[in-house]
Amino acid sequence: MSTGGDPTTFLLVKNHESGKTNLRESEDDENSDGGERFRSHEPIGFVIEKIGFGAGQSLVMLASILGWLGDGMQPLLLSFILPSIKREWPDLSSGLDGIIGSSLFLGMLAGSFLFGTVADKIGRRNTLAITSILSVGFTIGGSFSPSPAVLLIFEILVGFGVGGSLPVCYTLFVEFIPVKRRGFYLALLAIAWSLGELIAAGIAWGVMAEYGWRRLLLISSVPTGSILLVLPFIPESPRFLLLKLVETARLIGPAIT
Repeated sequence: MSTGGDPTTFLLVKNHESGKTNLRESEDDENSDGGERFRSHEPIGFVIEKIGFGAGQSLVMLASILGWLGDGMQPLLLSFILPSIKREWPDLSSGLDGIIGSSLFLGMLAGSFLFGTVADKIGRRNTLAITSILSVGFTIGGSFSPSPAVLLIFEILVGFGVGGSLPVCYTLFVEFIPVKRRGFYLALLAIAWSLGELIAAGIAWGVMAEYGWRRLLLISSVPTGSILLVLPFIPESPRFLLLKLVETARLIGPAIT
């Protein structure tokens, strides 16, 4: 049976053919593709190594880089827009000014804890879709804020999405990368954060003076919003799918016996 270049399909077919569910206790078997040894004690990494880095992983990398690039823009943008916010709302207190400046990080703290757990329940791809929608939606909402208090709420919620996106992008990407090239590709992912900061500075320089901080926030939502265009073409993490199969097998096994 041909599985193409989709690591998820390849992985599920291999485990179905071998009849393995308990990965830790199974022994090496001959698979059905010509007698090559299938290391069932660590099948996921082995299968991904065999597949290599192809078009499927490139799409996963694109989504992850867009996520980290967009997330990297958000903290720096706040420092750029605060002076304009003070001019628009001259009665803004210094205390609220400082809270707005740190609001994104408060949301990130909560989001990273929550969505790490959510990703283990509903999948990395689904969770990334949720965090992207939150980040984009609340960034756009913040650009229409009628008051500093409303902007503060929106920035906390943006941080909630950003904090969830960072670990999910990383996890999804890592679970598709062959181990031999993992360091190189993760370096590209880290560069995306710095690139996002540079892009934020460039956009702020080109947009703020003429169009204001609201337009800047709208433009900053584009990279994260682009993830939603890529996600339909990305399979779910093979590691997540296999772990869910193992969990299901353990639940229904006693009932069958």
